[in-house]
Amino acid sequence: MVLPLFPAQALDSSVITTVWVGLCVITVLNLRFGTTMAGLVVPGYLVPLLLIKPASAFVIWGEAIVTYLLARLVADVLMRRTGSSAMFGRDRFFALLLVSVFVRTVSDGWLLPALGQWLTAQGYVLDYHNNLYSFGLVIIALTANQMWNAGMARGAGTFVLYVGLTYVIVRGVLIPFTNFDVASLGFLYEGIASDILASPKAYLILLTTAFIASRMNLHYGWEFSGILIPALLALQWFQPTKLLISLFEAALIFGLGRVALQLPMFRRMNMEGSRLLLLFFTVGYLYKLALGYVLTWTAPSVKASDYFAFGYLLSTLLAVKMHQKQISWQITRTTVQTSLMGLVAASAVGYLLAIAWPGGGRAVDAAPAAALEAPSNAPLPTLLAQYKRALYRAEGAGAPLVYTQAELRGFGDGIRALLAYVRNPLPQRLDAARSALAAAGFSVVRSGDWIVVRDRDTARGSGLYAINLRPRTSLTVAAPMPLDEPGTFEAAVHLAHVRGHAAFLAAGTRRERLPEGRSHSLRNPDLPFARAHALASEAGVLHVRGLATPSGVERPSQLWVQRAVPPGLDLDGLTGLIGPLDTQFGRRPALNPLRDSTAAPFAELLLDRTARLRLIARTLGPADVRVIAEQQQVDGYLYAWLIERREAIAGAGSQRYVPPSLGDLLYLQSEVLDPLYALARDWTQRRDLDALRAVNSAAGTVGYRIVLHRHVGSGEEHLILSEVEGGRRQWGTYVLRLGEAAPYAVEIPRPLAERQTFEYGTRLFTRLDARALLISGAHFAVRPDGRGDVLDPANPRTVFNLAHQALIAAMGPDAWALQVRGRQERDVRTAPDVVASFVGKPAGTEQSVRVAQLVEALRGDSDTVALAGSGELARRRDTGADAQATFTRQLGGPRFVIVGVSAQARRAYRDPLLDDPDVARFDAVGIPTERVDIATLIDDAAFGPPPAPAVRALVDAYVQTQNIAALASARAQGIAMRRLLDPSTGRAYLRIDADGGRMTALRALEAGASGVRDARQPDERAAFVAVGGAWLQAGAAQ
Repeated sequence: MVLPLFPAQALDSSVITTVWVGLCVITVLNLRFGTTMAGLVVPGYLVPLLLIKPASAFVIWGEAIVTYLLARLVADVLMRRTGSSAMFGRDRFFALLLVSVFVRTVSDGWLLPALGQWLTAQGYVLDYHNNLYSFGLVIIALTANQMWNAGMARGAGTFVLYVGLTYVIVRGVLIPFTNFDVASLGFLYEGIASDILASPKAYLILLTTAFIASRMNLHYGWEFSGILIPALLALQWFQPTKLLISLFEAALIFGLGRVALQLPMFRRMNMEGSRLLLLFFTVGYLYKLALGYVLTWTAPSVKASDYFAFGYLLSTLLAVKMHQKQISWQITRTTVQTSLMGLVAASAVGYLLAIAWPGGGRAVDAAPAAALEAPSNAPLPTLLAQYKRALYRAEGAGAPLVYTQAELRGFGDGIRALLAYVRNPLPQRLDAARSALAAAGFSVVRSGDWIVVRDRDTARGSGLYAINLRPRTSLTVAAPMPLDEPGTFEAAVHLAHVRGHAAFLAAGTRRERLPEGRSHSLRNPDLPFARAHALASEAGVLHVRGLATPSGVERPSQLWVQRAVPPGLDLDGLTGLIGPLDTQFGRRPALNPLRDSTAAPFAELLLDRTARLRLIARTLGPADVRVIAEQQQVDGYLYAWLIERREAIAGAGSQRYVPPSLGDLLYLQSEVLDPLYALARDWTQRRDLDALRAVNSAAGTVGYRIVLHRHVGSGEEHLILSEVEGGRRQWGTYVLRLGEAAPYAVEIPRPLAERQTFEYGTRLFTRLDARALLISGAHFAVRPDGRGDVLDPANPRTVFNLAHQALIAAMGPDAWALQVRGRQERDVRTAPDVVASFVGKPAGTEQSVRVAQLVEALRGDSDTVALAGSGELARRRDTGADAQATFTRQLGGPRFVIVGVSAQARRAYRDPLLDDPDVARFDAVGIPTERVDIATLIDDAAFGPPPAPAVRALVDAYVQTQNIAALASARAQGIAMRRLLDPSTGRAYLRIDADGGRMTALRALEAGASGVRDARQPDERAAFVAVGGAWLQAGAAQ
């Protein structure tokens, strides 16, 4: 049971809650055991870090120990030897603060990155870029001060006790039993407090004001409850509203605290020290709790934490000092006055340093040439669509999302400079943006009025960012999950481009790519997307997301508006663009730390599938689907298509097959196959031609196109996904039946090597009214490295295997995959024409009707059909060991069936692959063409004497030149020849016979074949078929 104790966007994911727990622990231990009352904020600050970034918590502790030791060295050695007075009180703490800045600069800027690189070089798996650095402006000094008060050993023990007990309470009580959540805390640790090199101004103001506060206390006796109070307030002069809120909260706590002290239970207590501090902090915490609930009920779009005081204990410490001195006005005045003095002095020092040391700023390397790309003539949607493919390719290569703090800082500086350039287009600002981005590894290209930023190392998955140089609105449009929610990228691009919004942002990886949420764009603040989001969303932001609905359930798109409608978001225009829109005002009940950390007006647009596909079509441009309506059924159409386009299936040794990258496969599944199956499934309820055109547009970016085939007689419709002519990579052809269909996927993995399986499989697809038909696009021996073999379990990255996995998973537990294979007669001499073998889980008794239907369909062209479960065929080594069967067995529900068709049954089909010009050419010189299983032919054949060298020379000349005249010359000498086609391998051979018809040699007709194998050796005969060779004859070449 989870108790909803904390209001949303207030204390449900706030460090204030853990600080209160830590303060309770410190107070109890101090009152009971007399432990030190130092570092009050440290336990509550470190515990969330231990939960989300444990390495950073240990880095803070290590830096605190080093700070303590160095400060001790200065105090006990250097100051004594120089005769200086001992440090204590405010001077000692200022020294600790000064030393902590030095330690953090050396550690975070040089030592820890070097250590991380060394550990990585030693083979340790460590993401040191995102873990080995510290947080906080003053937390290290506070931790070191705690050890100073109690001594090194005792202070460290007390520190571990405080943090340990706080951790146990937060991890064991708050998180499991309340709605407290640490997922959003990562964003709370970001900003100037997370990067020492990114916050020199903050440290300069902090140190200067702390020094002035210590002098004011020494000379005038001004009390601040610690020199950090005016120092931290000085940072808030850049946010005057936050400063006023902090002072108001301090006054409120002081007033409510005095009222609480008048209660009988407190009047009898000694309310001093830790008791008083805990009481006042609890009063402030209850005020924040009440404010959060009030705003949740009355103004749910308002973020309550925006109205909390700065820091964790600042307002409480001010209130305690007001109570102790009973001079609230004077305390407030001196604190504000000192903070203002520190701000002015720090600004003056900063300007003097800039004048005296003009080269002291952070040097930026000159932009490499790759970073300054030439302007693109492509419109923004086209350019971004091209770049999006790189996001998918990044999913399978390199180390994703690995950045140094310097690279993240450089990226942020570059985006900041681009936004400044939009406001005031000075050339030096654009140059500074390019240089900063180049140093961070990003390139810049201009497309019309837009500047596009992308990572030069596409394997990192950094995302895509576009800044409008002439925006018509101030709205930023973001796609935080473009790879997890297909279509949201194109939708966001279309909205940003057409409406002229200020910026477009897109994350670059899937949210589950890395463990512990490190690749989740909404939860990890150490990503370029989060940095760009923080900079570009100051005026307002719109997140474009996908609306997840169960299969068959239709819901309109939704718009959630938080706080206020972002400027530039036209609700009427949005409705006209995407259709019906369900608008909700308030916080969407979904975890989104990035949203909760955004103070600007925020909206989330959740698009249904139809709206996304419609916007995809508008973004990628028109791509009309070719419609073919004819009397011929789809199997006849495919049959005729193969005759006309023999190059659609690559032959053995042609090396025309191009292996797809993992990015290509991910893109095809997300953008093409999954939405195409959804369209086919729902076609009866909704003939969405706009959505079909959108998928066709997406398919076109990877060289595919969609044909809608309609049978005039029956009205049956099919979608045919085939490669565009002229750019084939031999990835295969895929057919989906539209509307109602049986949950079968007929697969033809070797249409060329196992002849007539293409014809048999397409006919079986038609007879079964199957949902899908998968046809491989290449011979399994198309490449010497074997990457064209779609059945090889060691080669799972094929489009054929991807289509199998995507479609079988989409069809659900009732799916049956029917793999059509050819069987050699020598393997099953007495077997039936067709043998259906269940691989893995057999069909259950409840599926007897489906088994009967399958057998009936198989008997359409076969005399005898048998089912094999554990017989010889099912036990064959190559049965069920392929990539598709391996995947299907893991699903449990779907069945995988190998349909083995004998050569005799396949001969009933006319082979379009034999209907080629070579048949006529060989016939013209008196050489017939026959289909022969070569392995069976040479198994028992007795070879005669080898042919004469002159005959061999003529045959070799034909193989090399393809000049049929060479064979005509051999025929003129009375040499008998036959052209043989092996249906098992798809390879062609030339048989040379003696006068009595006895075979003398076989010559492979592949130009790349070489070597002579001796037919008198059985192993040489087997190698000729399995491995290859130019000649097979009795004895060596003469």
